[in-house]
Amino acid sequence: MKTAIDIINRAASKIGVKRSGIDLTDDEISDAISELNNLMVEADAGGTKLGYTIVSSQTDEITTPDWTYGAMESNLAVRIAPEYEVTVSNELAVQASETWKIVLKRTVELGAVNYPTTLPIGSGNEYWNYQRFFVDGFNNDLETASGGTLADTEDLNIEED
Repeated sequence: MKTAIDIINRAASKIGVKRSGIDLTDDEISDAISELNNLMVEADAGGTKLGYTIVSSQTDEITTPDWTYGAMESNLAVRIAPEYEVTVSNELAVQASETWKIVLKRTVELGAVNYPTTLPIGSGNEYWNYQRFFVDGFNNDLETASGGTLADTEDLNIEED
């Protein structure tokens, strides 16, 4: 498992702030931890449940699955870039967006759809085997504003000229 400082250092290096041999200051780390927490709390509030636990120290372990680290690093980099007056490159913006889409795809569950029996199939009122689509007992009567019904013209025995 990665720690908060691992994610923060990768994010800072993506925007060119962290270079080898140069550590971030305690204030920069504290700000980055705050942004990381905000990022993940907002994701959780939006329905992306990853099991993230708020971190308070740079040595706290990140409790999300391994496949979320890249998205966290890229999106954190985009969020902290303005603090360093760094313009986010197009490549980093695309990477942040694409990696987050992967996280969403892996966390969103689509349930089975139950279609109603009144939903037509194809372009008419017949199935492929020429059976009527509408089931027996289907009520063709039209309701009026007063609560009554207008019977289907076939039921009225009206002869047409």
